[in-house]
Amino acid sequence: MERRNSESDSGEIEERLFAPEPPKQDSVKVLAVFLLYSMAMFSVPFAAFFGTKYTLKHSFHIEGFANTAWSVVVAVVVINVIILMYACRGYEEIKEEERQQEISTTMTDKRDKSDLNSKKKD
Repeated sequence: MERRNSESDSGEIEERLFAPEPPKQDSVKVLAVFLLYSMAMFSVPFAAFFGTKYTLKHSFHIEGFANTAWSVVVAVVVINVIILMYACRGYEEIKEEERQQEISTTMTDKRDKSDLNSKKKD
């Protein structure tokens, strides 16, 4: 009878070890932000290219190579701005995590000190 229990226990342990973990909220948020910036990297430069092309042609009467060249320049600038925004967001997230760690460490230290002070009084 004990053997059956040990077999079922090992089965439960294997289930826990090999069962996929549910995604954490942070990883879902990171994936959502990544997908948002990926879609922006795909769609916004096209809109900038064709919007610039249209504006240069109809508002400024610039056609030909100059129109295409300026449209490409604007699209490349837009791509670089999106990349910069993504990098800055990542940098700010790291700074925020460090700030949160510092706050939790400070709170833990204060709690430990207050516990020591209460024990000394007793």
